[in-house]
Formats: sequence, structure tokens, C-alpha cells
Amino acid sequence: RSRSAMPSVAAVVWAWRGRRSVALAAALVAAVLPGASGEVPPCAVKDQGYIDPAVPSVNGGIEIQDAQACQNACANVVTCKVFTFYINSGGCWLQGISGEAPKLQEIPGVYSAPRECAESDTSSSAAPAVPSGPEDDGANDTAGGAGAAVAP
Repeated sequence: RSRSAMPSVAAVVWAWRGRRSVALAAALVAAVLPGASGEVPPCAVKDQGYIDPAVPSVNGGIEIQDAQACQNACANVVTCKVFTFYINSGGCWLQGISGEAPKLQEIPGVYSAPRECAESDTSSSAAPAVPSGPEDDGANDTAGGAGAAVAP
């Protein structure tokens, strides 16, 4: 459903202000905000993502349900190497479309991973394995570059 049809978090909190159930309020907030809860690939890392100069705008969708759905979108695009999923907005960025994965960087509020987790990946504490490419020349290290920590 569209963003405008969704009640605001404040409206949800106000509607439940007389209730003392924190668990219920948390469940309602999770239902309203895309990405507030949901599945996360086992190889995904939190608060680290990719900034790809070849991807100037969100290309995997907005209001995506969760990081797993974003990884599924990446797996369905032959040129996608890695993805970055913005938890608060549900923005799904499919990256590495130029043939190599960008360097992993600190970006609060995201999950990221390669297009597919290796079968041995069972913990989200390890950095995701990215497809190998030419040595990093630092070209993607500039903050504020295309796609830089800007959630759609």
C-alpha cells in the first residue's frame, strides 16, 4: 500500500497510549514501517553497506519488506553483485552493476550482503563475501557520492 495510506508512527502510538503493552506497540510499529522487522539473510551485515557510483538512484524498489526480499531482487538481476537495504525506508539498492562490487563502508541503518549467501554462511556476524574484482583503487571512498547514505 502507498506510504500516504499508512498511519504515522505517532498515530499508532497515540492510538495505543492508554495501553501498557510495549510488545503490542512494537508489533504495530513493525507492521507500519517497512523493514522494521523481517527476514535478514544469514550472510548480511548490519550498519555496513555499499556506495556504487554507477547506481545514482534506488533501483531495487522502495518500501521493500525486508533485507531478504532485497537480496532476492538482487539474485534476479544478472548484473547485481551486492545489495544495500535501508531499514527505515525499505529502499533496496542493487549494486555492482558495472561488474565489480564497491567497497563495504559504514552506513548506519542498513543491511547488506552479496547476491547469494554461501551455503556455509550461517552467522550474520561475518562480513559478506563479495565477488572478487580488480584491486580497490579508492575511487568509491568519497562520502556523499552517488547513493551515499541517502535513503529513498
